[in-house]
Amino acid sequence: MSIRYFSAPPLGLAMTAVLLWVMQILIASGPDAYTTPRPRIELHWISIDPGKDDPIVEPPPKKLPPPKKAPPDLREKAPAGEPIGVPLPKPTAPLPPGTWRTDFGQSNAPLVDVMYVRPVYPVDAAARGMEGFVTVSFDVTELGTVTNVVVLESSHRIFERAAREAALRSKFRPRVVDGTAQATTGIVRRYRFELEN
Repeated sequence: MSIRYFSAPPLGLAMTAVLLWVMQILIASGPDAYTTPRPRIELHWISIDPGKDDPIVEPPPKKLPPPKKAPPDLREKAPAGEPIGVPLPKPTAPLPPGTWRTDFGQSNAPLVDVMYVRPVYPVDAAARGMEGFVTVSFDVTELGTVTNVVVLESSHRIFERAAREAALRSKFRPRVVDGTAQATTGIVRRYRFELEN
């Protein structure tokens, strides 16, 4: 450990002396390195004036297309009282919020059951071991929602409320006629309530 303390200062002094000697050599040779100037790159802008010997060649003019014939005047040929030109489609009423157009390339589409909801089995009926059915009638609006649910037939009144709620939660894609969603009335559906073994 003590050898390091005694050998470190002489080594440091020797390194410092070597660095100072190298710096002196660089300083002494420094002015010679910068006495000859470096060659500079010069840019000369040359503009050539066209003389009589060098005519300017212009590109040939582009040929214009021939003028189109004017469309015939339809007012002269159309009988009085008839529309002139191409008939425009009748404007459609704006869609209610939450609706979408379903005429993907077709003007008519049938009613489609999008979400069938199974009725919740009544707890009282399950506790008694009862099974049965309910037949309901309902309407589908232009938005695909169910309204006007009416019970047509039921095996027991205990199942009617569950069948009504299931019908109301069902969703449909409405019937489309000539690109417009239409309401559908009088749809009949039967819900069966059966216990699983």
